[in-house]
Amino acid sequence: MSWDAIIMRFGDAKTIDDFPADFNPPPIADTETLKATLRQLFPEADHHDERTFLNGDDFWLELNHGCHTDESGNVSAVSVRSNAGKGAISHLRKLCEALNSRMLDIQTSELADFSEDTARSMQSFSKWRDRVLSNYSDDSKEGQTMP
Repeated sequence: MSWDAIIMRFGDAKTIDDFPADFNPPPIADTETLKATLRQLFPEADHHDERTFLNGDDFWLELNHGCHTDESGNVSAVSVRSNAGKGAISHLRKLCEALNSRMLDIQTSELADFSEDTARSMQSFSKWRDRVLSNYSDDSKEGQTMP
């Protein structure tokens, strides 16, 4: 299970309710520029054609930059998967700043502020995830389904 977000150019929107039904985000970069930016920002990361993997002391990040690419090679979004370790926040902020973009926290449906609200979202997700997964870690419950 992962904590998820999406990085895009959201304009002046404050919440997802501010977007018109036909919202079409402008590109954040072309494929090669985005890859170069990711390599520059995170030289220690594991870079692939469509994904970048970054590990820190308390976090991991998977940045998917291949699924939102048009036929011209323009990337409109970067999907984020993480274990929700607080150490990821500064890396996500750095990426958004470099791309002149913002991040939508999928758990809260709010644009991330990279402060305590983002940390709270990650913490809430982690507590929920750990509670759910604990139902599967008890050997006595093996083979049982959750109620």
